Amino acid sequence: MAKCCACLRCSSCTVIMLIIGGIAAFLVHIYDGDVAELVDDATELGGKMKDVFDGFNFTEAIDSIPKPNLTGLIERIDGIEWPDFGFDFDDIVSFDGPRGGAGMPNGTATVGWKINREKDTSLELEIVNACTEDWYGWFYQAVEDWEKSDVLTLSSSVVTADPDCKPIDGVMKVCNSNYGDTGWKGINELLISGSVATGEKIIVSSVAKMNEYYVGANVNTWPNKIEDERRYTMCHEMGHGFGFNHLDENFMNEDLHSCMDYSSRPGNNLEPNPMDFNSLDALYSPLDNTRRLLRSHRNPSIPHPQSTTIVHNGVEMEKRVYYLLV
Repeated sequence: MAKCCACLRCSSCTVIMLIIGGIAAFLVHIYDGDVAELVDDATELGGKMKDVFDGFNFTEAIDSIPKPNLTGLIERIDGIEWPDFGFDFDDIVSFDGPRGGAGMPNGTATVGWKINREKDTSLELEIVNACTEDWYGWFYQAVEDWEKSDVLTLSSSVVTADPDCKPIDGVMKVCNSNYGDTGWKGINELLISGSVATGEKIIVSSVAKMNEYYVGANVNTWPNKIEDERRYTMCHEMGHGFGFNHLDENFMNEDLHSCMDYSSRPGNNLEPNPMDFNSLDALYSPLDNTRRLLRSHRNPSIPHPQSTTIVHNGVEMEKRVYYLLV
């Protein structure tokens, strides 16, 4: 493709040069080879054109050009039959926007798992390893990194590798496969029950998928190491499984040294940072008032986005999808 474009550019330059050369040859022919006379006439013509355009207001002329009417443009765009981008965007509501997608600051969790209030304990959660064996090291490293939090007690179990990553109630499930050229290297899908009115929206299940099309063992991720890409992606998607949004979505700005940060330098963002652990403390503290305050908080100036509703095990639930773009 690059060679083709280069050829086109060379061809265009050649055509332009031929046209200019042809015009020059024609003028020399008209003036019967008298180049000095040709130069004198061109100079006189330039002076006359200067007299014509002196005082001409180009700004007013540009402003007088009618502006295009964009009314209805969005409607016309909506009517276009777009190509397949890799997955069904109709089923996806991203909560990864600059305000967390729900009127919340970046990195703030807007939903969480249910904790046992009778025991007055923090979150106890099972994370199911449904990965192929080459991902085991990154799986256990991410579990260890997140369990440094004082409010998480995590256990893990191993099942047969499941590329479809079918959800299991009450647990976070982690899988991997080559999901193709989707534009995302990691994705997490949450199923949520509860009411917005009460502020108690509870995560029922979470599935995290690592896309080997971009983070497979033999993929060239230069200048980044594939080991860093894998650890970063695994930690990132587990973080979404606890209910977190992104800390930041600018790949090129200063690193926050958190796996919940969008970064083109994953080696600087391999594990949770203190801000992530503070958010976990707020969300999963056994103090009811803290949790109720966090979950009920909404910025009234930012509307809560419409989310997808699905039926899971005969119960209507909300589906949220978070993805880590390439």
